[in-house]
Amino acid sequence: MLFSWAKRLSPAPVFFLRLRVFSDTQAAKQIPSVTYIYIGTLEVQKLLANLNPSKAAGPDNLSPRVLKELSDFLPDPLVRLFCKSLASGHVPMDWKHANVITVFKNGQKYLCSNYCPISLTCVISKIMELLEHIICSSLMSHAAYR
Repeated sequence: MLFSWAKRLSPAPVFFLRLRVFSDTQAAKQIPSVTYIYIGTLEVQKLLANLNPSKAAGPDNLSPRVLKELSDFLPDPLVRLFCKSLASGHVPMDWKHANVITVFKNGQKYLCSNYCPISLTCVISKIMELLEHIICSSLMSHAAYR
């Protein structure tokens, strides 16, 4: 069964990932199994096109402006990378790093309590996080639908 967001896809290539649900035998009988999770290149292209180019780059120094300008060419390799990461269950170590900076909130600048720490993570990891949110909501709707 295709999920509702996968039905809206145009004939662009769609990559899928085969999953297995590992659990004990009683829970496996109660939980409906999902064979495929579809990650479409159009979803990734849409997320890339909607990036805010004025945001700061993460520790990989890859600017959102560059990703937005290359949104026509990057979805295919990114989808393959995301599928491989989801299939293996591992996220690349570079995506786990963050630059922590302090941003002045208000008040007197010499007080440490007037600064807020902000973590700058990789933009590609943020895109994958948004895709995982789409996947999780699709799984939840699939489980509720059955």
